[in-house]
Amino acid sequence: MKKRMLAMMMAIVMVMTLLPTSALAADGVGEPSETNSGAVFSKTVHQENNGDVKITLEAWATGQTVQTTKQQPLDIVLVLDQSGSMANNFDKKTSRQAAMKNAVNGFIDKVAKNYTEGAAHRISIVTFGSEAKVLQNWTKVDANGTDDLKNKVSGLPETPAGATNVAEGMTKAQTQLSNAQKDHKKVVVVFTDGVPTTHSDFSTKVATNAIETAKALKDNQTEIYTIGIFNGVNANQLYGEKWAYLFYKDVPCTGEVGSYWGGSSAASLFGGNDFADIDVAAGNRFLNYLSSNFAEVTSIGVERGRYDPSNTLVDGTGYKITQNFDRFSSDYYLTATDSASLNNVFTQISQNINSAVNEKLDTTAVVKDTMTEYFNLPANTDDIKVYTQNYKGNNQWDARQPITATVAISNKTVTVTGYDYAKNFVSEAKKSDDSYGQKLVIEFTITPDLEKLAQDEKVKVDTNTGAGLYLGETAVARGESGEASFCGVKYDANGGKGTVPATQIGVNGTTFDVPASCDTLKKDKAVLLGFSEEKKDLVTNESDAADVVAKSTPANGMLATLYAVWAKDENDNGTPDYSETKYTITYAAGTTDIVNNMPDAVTGVLAGTEQTVSTVNPTREGYTFSRWQEPEGVTVTDNKFTMPKNNVTFTAQWTANDVTITFDANGGAWTDAVDGYTMNADKTKASKTYKPSDVVTKIPTDPVQAGKTFNGWYIMVSGKKEPVVWTSFIKAQLIHQHGGVIYADWTGAAPAGQCTYTTRQHYIDEKGNEVATVDVGGADLLALQGTKISDLIKHLEKDQTYYGQKYLYDRNKTTVNGAAYADTMTLDTNGTPIDLYYYLDAWNDKDDTLTGGDGIPDKYQALVKFESADATKGTVTGKGAVQVFTFKDNATKGDVTPALTNVELQPKDGFVFDYWTKDNGTEPVDLATTIKDVPGGTTITFKANWKSNVVTITFDANGGAWAVDVAGYTMNADKTTASKKFKLSDTVEKITPDPANGTKKFVGWGISADATEPLSLWVLSPKAAKLKELTKETGILYAIWEDAAQPTEKLNYTIHQHYIGSNGKQDAQFNDELPKTASAGTKISDLIPAELQKDREYYYQTYIYLSSETKIVNDNVATPVADDTVLNKDNTQIHLYYYLDAWNDKDDTLTGGDDIPDKYQAVVTYKVVGGTWKDGKTDDQVQVFTLKTKNKETGVWEDVTPAPTLGNTIPTGMISSYSRTASQSWDKDITKDTKVTESVTYTYTFTKGSSGGGGGSSSTHYYISLKKVDAQDGEALSGAKFGLYLDGKQIATATSDRNGIVRFSMGSSNYRSLTDKSNLYCQELTAPEGYKLSNEKIAVSKKDVSTSSSTSDKNAKTVKNSRSKTPSMLNGKDHFAYIVGYPDKTVHPQSSITRAEVATIFFRLLTEETRTANATKTNNYADVSSDKWYNQAVSTLSAMGIIKGDSRGNFNPNAPITRAEFAAIAARFDKTENVAAASFGDVATHWAKPEISVAANNGWINGYTDGTFHPDSRITRAEAMAMINRVLQRLPESKADLLDGMIQWSDNADTSKWYYLAVQEATNSHYYELKANQHEKWTKLRENRDWTQLEK
Repeated sequence: MKKRMLAMMMAIVMVMTLLPTSALAADGVGEPSETNSGAVFSKTVHQENNGDVKITLEAWATGQTVQTTKQQPLDIVLVLDQSGSMANNFDKKTSRQAAMKNAVNGFIDKVAKNYTEGAAHRISIVTFGSEAKVLQNWTKVDANGTDDLKNKVSGLPETPAGATNVAEGMTKAQTQLSNAQKDHKKVVVVFTDGVPTTHSDFSTKVATNAIETAKALKDNQTEIYTIGIFNGVNANQLYGEKWAYLFYKDVPCTGEVGSYWGGSSAASLFGGNDFADIDVAAGNRFLNYLSSNFAEVTSIGVERGRYDPSNTLVDGTGYKITQNFDRFSSDYYLTATDSASLNNVFTQISQNINSAVNEKLDTTAVVKDTMTEYFNLPANTDDIKVYTQNYKGNNQWDARQPITATVAISNKTVTVTGYDYAKNFVSEAKKSDDSYGQKLVIEFTITPDLEKLAQDEKVKVDTNTGAGLYLGETAVARGESGEASFCGVKYDANGGKGTVPATQIGVNGTTFDVPASCDTLKKDKAVLLGFSEEKKDLVTNESDAADVVAKSTPANGMLATLYAVWAKDENDNGTPDYSETKYTITYAAGTTDIVNNMPDAVTGVLAGTEQTVSTVNPTREGYTFSRWQEPEGVTVTDNKFTMPKNNVTFTAQWTANDVTITFDANGGAWTDAVDGYTMNADKTKASKTYKPSDVVTKIPTDPVQAGKTFNGWYIMVSGKKEPVVWTSFIKAQLIHQHGGVIYADWTGAAPAGQCTYTTRQHYIDEKGNEVATVDVGGADLLALQGTKISDLIKHLEKDQTYYGQKYLYDRNKTTVNGAAYADTMTLDTNGTPIDLYYYLDAWNDKDDTLTGGDGIPDKYQALVKFESADATKGTVTGKGAVQVFTFKDNATKGDVTPALTNVELQPKDGFVFDYWTKDNGTEPVDLATTIKDVPGGTTITFKANWKSNVVTITFDANGGAWAVDVAGYTMNADKTTASKKFKLSDTVEKITPDPANGTKKFVGWGISADATEPLSLWVLSPKAAKLKELTKETGILYAIWEDAAQPTEKLNYTIHQHYIGSNGKQDAQFNDELPKTASAGTKISDLIPAELQKDREYYYQTYIYLSSETKIVNDNVATPVADDTVLNKDNTQIHLYYYLDAWNDKDDTLTGGDDIPDKYQAVVTYKVVGGTWKDGKTDDQVQVFTLKTKNKETGVWEDVTPAPTLGNTIPTGMISSYSRTASQSWDKDITKDTKVTESVTYTYTFTKGSSGGGGGSSSTHYYISLKKVDAQDGEALSGAKFGLYLDGKQIATATSDRNGIVRFSMGSSNYRSLTDKSNLYCQELTAPEGYKLSNEKIAVSKKDVSTSSSTSDKNAKTVKNSRSKTPSMLNGKDHFAYIVGYPDKTVHPQSSITRAEVATIFFRLLTEETRTANATKTNNYADVSSDKWYNQAVSTLSAMGIIKGDSRGNFNPNAPITRAEFAAIAARFDKTENVAAASFGDVATHWAKPEISVAANNGWINGYTDGTFHPDSRITRAEAMAMINRVLQRLPESKADLLDGMIQWSDNADTSKWYYLAVQEATNSHYYELKANQHEKWTKLRENRDWTQLEK
């Protein structure tokens, strides 16, 4: 016990020595005393602008002595259990063996930390199972020895084997300690997970032998610690509780000699998880006796056998106590139940084996500080300045006085000695020498090693380590290490190979020259342009190349990365491809015939690159494609060629196929053979062979037929006769396509009663030209006189196809004997001509194609083509490049307005579309207007004209200049202009920083040199095109200056809190709604309230604060905050970041947190379907794994190595719910070695098997119901939430429905556990809106449980709620809006609300009588002055006792209000006394418990599902409005209760949000009527009240 008290005293002193000066001085620095102990040491670090760091060390004593840990050298023997049970699981993820290894290695590390030459600790390791051995002989715990010891421990097997022969282990330990060094303290630590055995049962012989050896060691001044981890470990247990044999039940064991404990064989042998239940007590007794808790013990003092209380041998196993011994301590037998507690046990032992002494702080004390490798001390000790400062009391010090002290500099360490701290110790009262004492002050400057910083790529480093006040090697007081920051640039090859330029480091604010080239860096098919701040892919245009920087000025404390910018260089000529001329490869058909499957052109080809000739083979009727003919000057080898510096065209080469054409006499014959033709035997057919492109000429001799006249030749086209017109267009291929046969046409004389006639078809093209006239059937067709003309031509009165082209028939143009055709006309005379007209239909308006037609003659349409005026600047491609426009409807011939299809424009890099011109004109035209004037049947061409897409924006300082080059801009020599290229669509940000012009004040940027009004469009993110337009194409903006105003002493700033969820996305953001002010030069860290510099709660979840991510934003530029960052610009934004911490790796839960952000963890969920886990439960099993941990030295989150695996977390022993199971398996392949890299769910599914008809499983539900009604009118109430409790534990929840029914569903396991003694009851958790909370516990029993929900509802007990009432001092009658939104039509429902704002709201809601009677503008708060907008509200409510301040006399008006504070304000309006205490689990000792109880019982506030209230959590504006509405009984039930025309808010538009109705109620003034259920319905909107008049 003495040692424990001593350790506690040491801990207190050590904590005190680490406190800063202000912490000790707050209540004085101590009374003068010769024995008053304590030492204070502080260190401050200040980095100068030149990068040097000034270090100030201060040290003094608060007494003449200081308590230190005096290290006595130790000889420690670790005796470690290696029995077979060590392979068992210890906790969910760790075996006992693994937990022991980790804890022992931690113990070795802790002993090693205290190793010095004067305290050369040694450790030896003994292991035991069935036998014992020395695992490691005596080893010094220095750096090398520590590694050797830990390697031995880590090398122990994962699955040891054997019994637990502790006696053998103790004997080996005794042998080792026989070689202990004389001046060393001797310690034995025994670790075991079981009872002493030689095989399996508890061995009293092994136990006694081990205890006897321990007694000898204790007699030789050896401390023995024992550690037990078996199931049932209990450091205070020395015997079992009772004898539990069948015939002697519950006989208590008194612990006296002769008493027993034990039980039947079954109970004793199989009751425990490790060994027999009765052996647990014996195991605890043994480890107590073995340890130094018992100094004089000589044996285990029990007999193990079969006993009963009458000493009769029976069928039972137990222990009989034969001897007891006196306990001297309780510090030496320690127990653990999981890995964490085992680590704590070994830590406790490592602390207990040290001792503490008091030493005098005289001139032997030394101040020491060691610099890190990145800083150099002064070369001369004269540069180490040493002072003293006399203390004046009350935290006041005199000026520094220089003194002479012994200063030494060795390598990186400075030491100062020769000062007597004991003599000059500091006290709050005068000492005997009439002084208050003094402190020692040391000051010096260290310089950074920039080369070393660059070599290690460091910009934030510790300046020094180990600063403190030392006695010998022991630090009696320590200071924190300081940090300095620099800036620098490093280079990234961005895919290149070779060596990048060396990293550059400089002091903050340095501008680094960036190399424009790097000969050691190469990349295939690319050329290096320089380096940029943005990582880019291969650059293919000049605008992207503009991002190359010549200089870089990184932010303070930042190591910026500059990335190599590579331009594509396919031809490896060292010139970027985008700056070279591009060429085109085209393919020509080599014929005017129709050719299909032609390859596309290849554009953008660079000269000198290897290209491949197309492998596409075109097709042509009657020909076979042979190859592509290369152009002159191009050599093709293996189908590849080198692109020349010009466009190239490959021409298709063809081989013609032969065709045979036959002239058929068609009933006639030739009288003689015709030369050049092959005739058949009767000379009725003559044939000849042609090439497809050959022109077929008429056979030179006509055939003859008796009585007939030869009229010419025709071919059959689609079943119709088509006369052959012998022109050069009649190619063999065309005849071949229509059968290859030309038929003779014959006529004869007209018989009596008949007439001859001709039918002529006229084919008209799009311009009205007749392309052909065809006599159908010859010159003399015969028909009966009087035949209707319509019968003669009906087969021709339809659309025709002529030479593959479609022609539309126009009946209105048909003539008979030159007269217009009518249906009544008949054939009356010989030689009657009938003329029919057909109009070309090739163009297609639907598909904008030139073939196929669309049912409209081309003469009613126009063909419009869209081309590029300059193909080097852009192209016109796609479907819209050719368009057909229709001007008349074919049916009505009425005018039609043409529709213009969008044209696909593809500008080249650096260009955009400008305007259209028509045909070869140069004047811009409007497409829509011009198309109206296009004549039908014509073709016109519109050409796209282009303009440059790049504009240079120049900022002209206009009499001023920049101090340094601005990154990303091209500056002139005197830095008076800064230029940068932009695409027209680029957003142009205002250049940062602003230029300077002597004493003049920079106002902004104008569009002319004499402009006085600055551009206001910067807030709109202007495009470069807009600036080009404003500056009349010059792109120059001019600085505007005015005489500088007097410097402002105060600057505005706002604080912005970001809450980041587990997925890395922002859950919420809270911004200061009004800016705060502070003096220029104030440290940013001093502006952040202390409560914001720690972990925060948002919606009752913890978010971890990461100070390293704090940033300030000025002029849209974010900068990390360093220790010396100050407020130097107006409207500075300070951004703080908090990360969600809900998941818990220690307990494997998804709540509670474990100080690790969730985004660095993963959740593994195990589900079971169609069955249960081996314990009969079906709840999901959850395991939390940590993927990243925080490096304590760097503060960086780093990957856990090795990566975590599932290990032993995979459930086993699942039980099927079916009588027969067809299959069972996991849905994914998993093993214990499966790595965990992200959250995942594994499902184990049982599939029901066939049972031959019937069977299967069934589940029974058990129900208990209540009926919730209004106490006044008995109407059913919905929305009341209840909990069902069994023996004080909540087992179910339920909420009343619209019929007032509250129905609980109870699990079968809970139902089976019900007995007559069970305490089963229901209690209301949340009251319905507008009602008071019922605190009644409604008792129910097993007889109230039913398996039928309807029966349960029928027998429901009735629970009544009283209506809540608005406090008499508040105006619940008039529903005025008491919340006023913001000018941007937002109301910020999720933002916090301040104490002043809440006071103002309640002041507005007072009744007129109450407000008039109590109004005042006087208060006693130090922070609420009479000129504050909230003064009258705070003063009035304070005078009424409604609001209160803190113990320092402040009201803290701008502090966010908590749930407890809000509840207290509301409750003070209710004068009800002796209300039932709230049942929330976290308010039992809270200052606001009475007020919280009042508010809860009135139904104004609610708790959470876990039974807590979270009193100190911040309340949001939405929550405040909801609570105030409950107080005032302002409760619309649904959106239907509101009115159209009400004020709407952009951030309260989602009607599904829980707070939607509350916000609308609070922000709209209205008349209303009450509904039957305490809710209201709006009847009419009313004007909002002007609260500003009231609050003046």
